[in-house]
Amino acid sequence: NKPSLSINQMSDLQAAFEAFASFGTGPQTEMDNSHFSKMCKECKIIDSKWTSTDCDLLFNKIKSKGARKITFSQFRDLAIPDIANRKKTSPESIIATIQSSSPHSNSTKAD
Repeated sequence: NKPSLSINQMSDLQAAFEAFASFGTGPQTEMDNSHFSKMCKECKIIDSKWTSTDCDLLFNKIKSKGARKITFSQFRDLAIPDIANRKKTSPESIIATIQSSSPHSNSTKAD
């Protein structure tokens, strides 16, 4: 039950995934749990139907045994359909939400 995406949507989604995965570090192609949580919060995926606890549980369910990070394909093929199902929406709407967001820094600017 994979979401059907065009090549452009796929590269946009992968770019968003890698931007969140790389936030505050060098370029990353895999995402750890803290970056996954940050993405879910900033994209406003976390709400009353799908909480930060659900986010942590999903991350641990989809990562490979013994791994500390998830790959883009795990994210696309496992996380997105699961989130969409729990939130009773389409995978494409979750994808659109993620694509329209980018990581934000909450740090203050130096004078």
